[in-house]
Amino acid sequence: MLLSKNPRAQPHVRIQGEGPPVLCLHCNAGSSGQWRGLMDRLAPRYRVLAPDLYGSGRSPDWHSDRVIRLQDELELIEPLLAVSDEPAVVVGHS
Repeated sequence: MLLSKNPRAQPHVRIQGEGPPVLCLHCNAGSSGQWRGLMDRLAPRYRVLAPDLYGSGRSPDWHSDRVIRLQDELELIEPLLAVSDEPAVVVGHS
């Protein structure tokens, strides 16, 4: 599945469980791996998606000389919100 509008920028995404979607977003110094414990707990009732943002975990580095913006990060993960017809619950921290 092509997730990003930019084919060079495909995020690595951990996916676990079935049910209503929960999207877990990490801080800049983290990765999707920090959500493993929560994913284990939620997976029996929810489909949990935890992407690695640019330059984190297994996702690519930012591909431009331009300073990355919040909009760029949103465009990377926005397709994850379309995996279900249901609204996603978003979990994050910084």
